[in-house]
Amino acid sequence: MSNSQSHLALVLANNISQGEPIVIVPKEEKQPTEEELRLQTPFAEVSKKYLQEIIKEKRMDTVRSYTSFVNIFCEWTEKQYPNLSSSMLSHALVAKFMDYVYNDRKGRKKESMSNRTYNNYIKNGSAFFSWMVEKCYCKENHFTKIKTKKKEDKTRILIPKETREKITKYLLSKSPNYLIMLKLVYNSLIRPKEIRNLYVSDISITKGQITVSSKSTLVS
Repeated sequence: MSNSQSHLALVLANNISQGEPIVIVPKEEKQPTEEELRLQTPFAEVSKKYLQEIIKEKRMDTVRSYTSFVNIFCEWTEKQYPNLSSSMLSHALVAKFMDYVYNDRKGRKKESMSNRTYNNYIKNGSAFFSWMVEKCYCKENHFTKIKTKKKEDKTRILIPKETREKITKYLLSKSPNYLIMLKLVYNSLIRPKEIRNLYVSDISITKGQITVSSKSTLVS
């Protein structure tokens, strides 16, 4: 027992022996701050708020990428850490998740995840955690502590003529519209996103010309 505790005990004993009343005042509980309350928000709720916000601000291609990442991250955390709150997010948790997606995640192709995809996970995760830090749901962006992997050189192959002819024959009867899109990609080097934004007036059969607007690369 410390000196202060001994002194308090003597004072109480003296008061009791003299019949003096002892008034016990309950300790006033400290009210949590708004930031502390936010840190206790369920992670599933925070994830929903994030997706709702980026849908209003980002292009659809970006939204699809971010949504896919968040859904995979949430699915994993729900299994590993039920009732997870934002305050429980840590560097170790993020590192464990990245090990999972790189080595153990089921449901994807048998070959290992490419370094490019792995780095995209880090990019998407960093954007998510940066938002959480800004909104006071998390104190640190733990994805910035995960190192990216070395970029791989893209490997391209030429599709044999026989294979192209088989694809053309099959799609002519099964899905001619899809065949047109493939032809535009393969022969005209137009990206699928740009094809979706083409108008009939952009195509001139007589000139053998397709006009791709600079705005088509920006439209979601």
